[in-house]
Amino acid sequence: MVIAALLVIAVLFLLAMTQPRFGTPMANWALSQWGPEGSSVGQAHTKFPAITTVIADEVSLPDRLQVAELEMRTNPLGFLPFISWVSRLKASDGYVRFANDSEDSGKDDKSLNDYSRIVDEINVADIEVRIEDTDGRRTIY
Repeated sequence: MVIAALLVIAVLFLLAMTQPRFGTPMANWALSQWGPEGSSVGQAHTKFPAITTVIADEVSLPDRLQVAELEMRTNPLGFLPFISWVSRLKASDGYVRFANDSEDSGKDDKSLNDYSRIVDEINVADIEVRIEDTDGRRTIY
């Protein structure tokens, strides 16, 4: 009985996440917990019936990423070795920044190789890539 109740709750949660009125607050909460300070999303929800696909608008991670539209197909088995967390990432209209400055050198220190282990396929349109050199004085666009 308990297992059946948990399954029903899980299905109801997944169905609720397909609606922006539930998905947006959940996405903003997740970004406030695990994202950089000041991160936000204008609207977010999962796609029905492909509930592993997340669609978001106006995604902002201050000084790291800003895109107008984002579509991401996640992989629920991403925690396993040699399997990426994101199968396909599609983004448009914005920028992404990679840096090696003192603020990013702690737990968030990521190189381009680290990101390639997380995402299998990337499709971008009108995205400006900003790469800062190691001393942070020069930015390459």
